[in-house]
Amino acid sequence: KRKLMAIICAASLVFSCGAVAFADETEGVEDKEPLAEEPYNVGITIQDLSNATWAARVNEITKRAEEEGWAVTAVQHTNDPQKCVTQIENFTSNECDFIFIQSSAADAIKDTCKAAQEKGICIVGTGTGFDFADMNYTNDNYDAGVRCG
Repeated sequence: KRKLMAIICAASLVFSCGAVAFADETEGVEDKEPLAEEPYNVGITIQDLSNATWAARVNEITKRAEEEGWAVTAVQHTNDPQKCVTQIENFTSNECDFIFIQSSAADAIKDTCKAAQEKGICIVGTGTGFDFADMNYTNDNYDAGVRCG
């Protein structure tokens, strides 16, 4: 049940990030239902927080999670697979409920992610999908380039 709720909450955070709310959609809204009955602990490991796009994604996820009262820790691994593994291990030790991971080293992090999943932690692949992730948030870069062009 906890893993299902984490997946639903992660999906809500991920898919609501960047969404535009128009004034008439939120007008008169006083209270909102929390996404979860209890606060969650979120870990985010990303390649490079100096990248404006990736930093904006982390900032938006962090903002929305903190609005729910959830704890968020975001770190960068600078595309170093061993550093990413260590960060995932740290998130697991700190009992994160789910971990967002942006990494191009799927083979290097697979076993560490599986160990986290065995403890009930939801793994969310961002940018690059992983066949072992509980869910993936990816986009088609080619299609995005065509649309921008």
